[in-house]
Amino acid sequence: MALRQHALEDYFPPDMLIAQEDAPREKPDPAPLLALVARLDCRQPVYVGDTVNDALAAEAAGMPFVAVGPLAPAMDVPYCLRDVNDLWTILTALPERGRTYSHG
Repeated sequence: MALRQHALEDYFPPDMLIAQEDAPREKPDPAPLLALVARLDCRQPVYVGDTVNDALAAEAAGMPFVAVGPLAPAMDVPYCLRDVNDLWTILTALPERGRTYSHG
């Protein structure tokens, strides 16, 4: 898992993660992203990933996508980083979005 690979697993409790069995379909379907948004009651989510399927899922869910990793510059996305440590720079630069998610 990417969180383990980047030594980030201690920052994300289990209820903040979506596993394959938590959503009816896998990425690039937006179902896993939307399930987590609903679980967290997130109003303006941003999806961070490292694959084309991540980008497709974010687009289908209507979320901004930030590509991270060595392949990020090759992806055709507006926001990309080689290093996850630069994520805060991108997040603070994202414009306020009018779309918010409402659950229930």
